[in-house]
Amino acid sequence: MALLPSVYGIEFIVALAGNLFALWLLVVRERRNWHTGVVLSCNLAISDLLYVLTLPLLIVYYSLEKNWIFGDAVCKIERFLFTCNLYVSIFFIMAISVNRCVALVWPFFTRSHVKPAHAKAVSVIIWITLAERMPSIEYDDSKPSWADQVEEEGDEGTLPSPKETIKGNIKTITEYKIDDDGKKFKIVRTFKIETRKASKAVARRKNWKKFGNSEFDAPGPNVATTTVSDDVFMTFISSKEDLNAQDQDEDPMNKLKGQKIVSCRICKGDHWTTRCPYKDTLGPMQKELAEQLGLSTADKEKPAGSAEPEPAQPAQSKTGKYVPPSLRDGGTRRGESMQPNRRGGSDDNATIRVTNLSEDTRETDLQELFRPFGSISRIYLAKDKNTGQSKGFAFISFHRREDAARAIAGVSGFGYDHLILNVEWAKPSNN
Repeated sequence: MALLPSVYGIEFIVALAGNLFALWLLVVRERRNWHTGVVLSCNLAISDLLYVLTLPLLIVYYSLEKNWIFGDAVCKIERFLFTCNLYVSIFFIMAISVNRCVALVWPFFTRSHVKPAHAKAVSVIIWITLAERMPSIEYDDSKPSWADQVEEEGDEGTLPSPKETIKGNIKTITEYKIDDDGKKFKIVRTFKIETRKASKAVARRKNWKKFGNSEFDAPGPNVATTTVSDDVFMTFISSKEDLNAQDQDEDPMNKLKGQKIVSCRICKGDHWTTRCPYKDTLGPMQKELAEQLGLSTADKEKPAGSAEPEPAQPAQSKTGKYVPPSLRDGGTRRGESMQPNRRGGSDDNATIRVTNLSEDTRETDLQELFRPFGSISRIYLAKDKNTGQSKGFAFISFHRREDAARAIAGVSGFGYDHLILNVEWAKPSNN
C-alpha cells in the first residue's frame, strides 16, 4: 500500500507524456493523411488521456492513507472515467483490428469504399453507446470511495481453503463454496478409510516423492488439486488367441494357398520351365514345330484372339549388333518441335514483372490480386527449390496488352503484405 503513490506517480508521468506525444503526431504530423486508422488511434489516445488526468487524485488518496478529501462529485467522476476508459479502450482496439483486417483481405474495396467519415461515425457511436450504458454511480455514504468498495468485494469473494481431518478410520473433508445468489455455504463429506492390498507397482508409485507445487504436501492425494473417484475396471472383450486367429485369416499368403502360381511353358505343370523334366524331349520338338509354322515361341503362347499389330523391326537388329540411331527405322525423318506455344494465343507483349513480394506469397494470391484487371493466361512465381517459399518476384501474362497496362497502373506502388509492390513491363528473354 505504501508503494502505490510512487507507482501511480510514475504511471502518470509516462502515460501523460506518451499520450500527448501520440496526439501531437496524429493531429499535426498526420494532418494531410487523415485516414481511418489515424481517426481510431486518436480516439484511443483521448480515452487514455482522460483517465490519466485522474491519477493525481489517487496519488493524494493513498498518500493520506486512504482518506478521500475531494468530495462526492469528484469521486463519481473518478469512477465514471475509470469504467469508461476500460470499455472504450477495448472497443477502439477492436475497431482498429477490424479496420486492418479488412484492409489486408479486401484492399481494393477498402481503398474505394472505406473513408475517414466512416471511422468518425463509428467513434461517435462508441462514445455515445458506452456513455449511456455506464452503470449507476450513485454515491453511498457508508463507503467513502470506489477503492474501498473494490477491496471489500474482494474480501467477500475469498473462500477458506479446504480442511481435512482424520479420526481413526473416518476422514472428514470440509469445503466452502458460493451459490448463484452469492451466499457462502459449507460442504462436509465423510469417508471411511479401508485398507486394501495393492500390487507392487502401485505401492512403488505411492512411495514416489512429490514435486512441483505439491512437494511439501502430506502423503496421499490433495483434495485441492486431486479428485478421488471410484475404481475403473477394464473388461477385455477379446483374448490373445482370437487376435492371432484374426491375423492368420487376414494373411494374404494364406489366400494364395491352393492356387497355381507358377506354370511351366512346356508341360503346363506347377513348376519353373528350367526345372521341367521334359525340357530335353518336348522343348526341341516345340521349337521345330514353331519354325515349320513360321511362329516364334512368344507368338505361340499368345491367345488366338489377341492379334495386335507390332511395329516393324529393322533388318539390322536381327544380327544382334549395335545399330546407330541414324541407320535405324525413321532415322532420316525430321523430328517435330517439342516446345509448345506457352501463351496460348495471348499477346506476346502483355507480360508484366512483379517484384518486392513477400516469402509467403502464393499463385492464388497473385490470381486474386490481378484478376480484376483482365483475363490472365499464365502466372509464374519464382520459388526456392529447398524451402518452397517465394523468391520475391513473379511474371504475369495477360491475354490483352490493355489489361496488363491497367494492372501496372493500379498495382504499382500498392501496399501488399507490409511491402510496397513494384510492377513493370517484363523484358524479352535473350533466348
